[in-house]
Amino acid sequence: MGKLRWVLFGVLVACVLAAGSVGSAQVVGGDIAITEIDTSAFPDIQTRFRLLDSTGYPVSGVTAMALEVRENRQTVAPDLWQLRELEDGVGVRVHFVLDAGLRVTNDGTSTNEQWRQAVNLTTGFLQSVMIENLDTVAITAVERTGSRSIIDFTGDSAEAQAALAAYSPPGGVVFVSPDPEGTPVPPAGSYSNPLEAIDNLLPVMANDPEAQAGPQVIVLITPGIEQGGNQTEEVANQAQDFGIPIYTILTRTDPTRAELTTLSDTSGGVYAAATANNTQAVDELYRHLAGQRRQYVIVHRSRLSQAGAHQLEVVWDTGGNVLSDQAGFELAELVAPRVIIETPEAGATITRQATEYVSDTSGVEPTEQTVTATIIFPDGHERSLVSAQLMVDGAPVGALQRNPETRVQFSWDLRGITTEGTTSFSLQVEVRDELGLTATSPATMVAVTLIVPAPPPTATRILVTPTPTPLLCYSPDPLCSKVERPLRENLSSVTSVVSMAIAVAALIFAGVVWLNRGKVIEAGGRVGGAVTNFVERVTGRRVQAAAKAYLVVLEGDTNVGRSLELYGDTPLGRSKQYAQLLFQQNDEDSPISRLHCTLLDEEDHFSLRDEDSANGTYLNGLRLEPLVEELLHDGDEIELAQVKRGGVKLLFQLAERSGSGVPDSSRLTRPSPGRVFDTGVDTVADEFELEGDEF
Repeated sequence: MGKLRWVLFGVLVACVLAAGSVGSAQVVGGDIAITEIDTSAFPDIQTRFRLLDSTGYPVSGVTAMALEVRENRQTVAPDLWQLRELEDGVGVRVHFVLDAGLRVTNDGTSTNEQWRQAVNLTTGFLQSVMIENLDTVAITAVERTGSRSIIDFTGDSAEAQAALAAYSPPGGVVFVSPDPEGTPVPPAGSYSNPLEAIDNLLPVMANDPEAQAGPQVIVLITPGIEQGGNQTEEVANQAQDFGIPIYTILTRTDPTRAELTTLSDTSGGVYAAATANNTQAVDELYRHLAGQRRQYVIVHRSRLSQAGAHQLEVVWDTGGNVLSDQAGFELAELVAPRVIIETPEAGATITRQATEYVSDTSGVEPTEQTVTATIIFPDGHERSLVSAQLMVDGAPVGALQRNPETRVQFSWDLRGITTEGTTSFSLQVEVRDELGLTATSPATMVAVTLIVPAPPPTATRILVTPTPTPLLCYSPDPLCSKVERPLRENLSSVTSVVSMAIAVAALIFAGVVWLNRGKVIEAGGRVGGAVTNFVERVTGRRVQAAAKAYLVVLEGDTNVGRSLELYGDTPLGRSKQYAQLLFQQNDEDSPISRLHCTLLDEEDHFSLRDEDSANGTYLNGLRLEPLVEELLHDGDEIELAQVKRGGVKLLFQLAERSGSGVPDSSRLTRPSPGRVFDTGVDTVADEFELEGDEF
């Protein structure tokens, strides 16, 4: 019959639990209680809490729409937290405290009735309410001399029942009468003290490292508390502080009920009075206790970045009223993330080398470099990043990465590095995490080397004055070379009228001289010299029948080794419009300017003047100052631009090396030794075009 009663009891509890989960959309009254806050996975914070109706039973089916999460009074956005319900997902940790009482009658006869009732109530929970391997149970017996552990926490119901059955409580005491007519009373010090036992259990349960996140409760089954007073309130307050409610069951009708209700009401438990014929109150108590398994869990993404104490609040809109509960938690000091650049390594050199000469170096491979960095969180709280930026020499480059992982990768564009040679750069990566903490990696120094081969020599068409064919004279020398030929060669000049008149007179005179050549040969020389000087004064120019100097092509041109005659002032360059001696005329990328430099005939010597060219004129390896004349010596080397940059190198040679009156000490610098060329020009003259009427 006893087994049948507990089976029916279990069925009743299950039915009531099922009924308690129906129609929970709207609750009038009720309560919300935060049972645990877990910050171990910060910035994810997990909060467990219970929702109870006005009768103290769990409420199920509550959605996120009815809840609000606040962090330090600031509402957490709904998209930053998730809600789930734990139905029988959290085991209850129950510690039964069984008070056997004095176990005597007034005449001293021992009785076990109250103890048997406490054992039956405990066994009913173990058989019908406890869920094995989810709930855990411990049992302690209170004796007159103290308390004794019957069994420590176990998830095995059968093991707990066996330990309870094997326990034999101590014998009772005989009441004594203070006088023959007085009422018998227990002797001094014979009362049991369950409050002392609970007071000792509370800190042990609260600090038990094996206690899981589930709720912990104490169930006190007692025939009454004869000596309570202030100790009752102290134990109740301590239980409230530890968050361990005390459920009390009274096994007799006694005025000490007030002590038990104080324990239950203050600590958050439930009181029930058990009688032999009515167990309904105890059934309700156990149903309330089992409801502790049903809890809700909210996991929210915190935005806190400061260490110290913080408050978390969960607000529940029941539909009838608004309830809330707060709980505090501590955050340790947060440390900014650490950023480490992995590639390229510090001191690395990135070589960009062209296989042939190119004027546009932006396409020289490689055109980009991958930069990777790892982000570490020294405080152990891994957080997401909201931004990561690559910095080159302190300036941001590339696209800003959104929502990067703890390993970021950038592509550094190298096309803008166009300076030949080696250039050093400082690389850094800057990140910001979701809590606003920023970090910048130490600078990683790398170098970029750009190598471009020199341009190949360019085939040029050089316009050179060919060697003039001497005119046939009608008069003998010295009249031919001194008078007739110079006059006839200048018939096309701007002074042709004067020249023709002189020429006619000279021809007439030449005929006379020819007829009288024996007498006037000496005088003819003097007359010829006078006429020549007169022509020079009238025309303002001195005409040379033979070259005064030569330019020999040394490097940078297909005509290496050939000589070019110089008859006077000669401009050198790339354009017909400005120069007479042309190099690389059809090459728009030539380093030679349209008018590059000018060779100046100073009668007794030659000079060289750079015409403010873009790439300079070099004399024996030294760059000339623009628009400043520099004396030339036989054997000097002249460079238009530089050969390594596509220019041309020439050798200056005087036609009559002994004729120069310029001392060698005035030479700008020494030419390369051994540069001596034959100035024979017969094979060169017909391969160059004349630009202008003279050199």
